[in-house]
Amino acid sequence: MTSIVSFSVLLLCGTLLARAQATPEVERNVRTLYEQGDWAGAISAAYQANPLSKDLYLYQGLALARLGRLDEAERVFLRARRIYPDDPRFALELAGVEYRNKDHVAAKQYLHKALRLAPADHYTPLNPTQNPVMPFRKGDPAPQFVPPPRAVIESFTVLPPE
Repeated sequence: MTSIVSFSVLLLCGTLLARAQATPEVERNVRTLYEQGDWAGAISAAYQANPLSKDLYLYQGLALARLGRLDEAERVFLRARRIYPDDPRFALELAGVEYRNKDHVAAKQYLHKALRLAPADHYTPLNPTQNPVMPFRKGDPAPQFVPPPRAVIESFTVLPPE
């Protein structure tokens, strides 16, 4: 009986080690697919990985958002926030999802959470020309300067629905 338990433990450890070694390759693949604009391919590749790393959750959620599947993107980012509560990227991306869903109050709350997690970060992704989740509306001028997050958040106002 002891040898069966020992063998099972070794098999489990080997499986976990193999997964851990495969993760960087999977992450590179998902990132490459995402950067090439193959959103569906990035989502599919991320779904095949188990467990998902921070970056895999991020790319999966971003790709879902790019395809307009905001409810699914929100679920991915929320799940990632539960698993990695100290990573500000998920609060920031949730703010973007809420912004696109026209829930500006929730977007502002998530921006505050992201700022609390990384107060010194300048969050250049808040520049809507660089962030696919928080794009500008048509006709908005391109920003010349993106202020630090505190100034962005304090000046963030609840916009009326279009």
